[in-house]
Amino acid sequence: MEPVETLVEHCNSEAPRLVADRTLPALLAARAARNGNAPLFSDRTTTWTGAEALDIAARRAGALAAQGVKRGDHVAQAQLVHAVDALDASDRRRPRTRSARCAMTFHVFRCRQCATTLFPARYFCPACGGAQWDECVVERGFVAESTVVRRRVGAEGGHDVHLASVVTSAGPVVIARLDQAMPSGAAVRLDIDDAGGIHAHGV
Repeated sequence: MEPVETLVEHCNSEAPRLVADRTLPALLAARAARNGNAPLFSDRTTTWTGAEALDIAARRAGALAAQGVKRGDHVAQAQLVHAVDALDASDRRRPRTRSARCAMTFHVFRCRQCATTLFPARYFCPACGGAQWDECVVERGFVAESTVVRRRVGAEGGHDVHLASVVTSAGPVVIARLDQAMPSGAAVRLDIDDAGGIHAHGV
């Protein structure tokens, strides 16, 4: 796939001179308006048109805006929260976690070409480069290690949050919130809580 810098330079060279906004979404929109069905970039297995690239960018931008993110804000994507992945899961061809969140069940993603299993999913499989993923429900796992985080809320103090690395039955290790302190090796049941995070319950 072309680097983003190359893609921006390419779009800049073709964007109408009247387009003042030179952000990537705006450049993609200009390209899609001119020839949305033409291939824009591709990897070894999948080609995206200008319209498809614009749709991906718009979905992510819209989801972040709905969460209060404004132009110029910096967004961090972390292993602990998977925030952007959870917001960007409406693209079923390159799934993330929104479908799992809506169903309130926890899913991992298995590459159709080589069966590599990941969470969260990536656009392309790191093992074979494939871009086709199957969602697999995972309900069980066990605690690898855990810790307690003290959340402070003003002068009133706070409360303890129990977090753990959980080895899922499908293989991937995820960070989950525990109902209570649990020892290493404890069996847990996984689901998605109301905030979209992974929740592990003792069984």
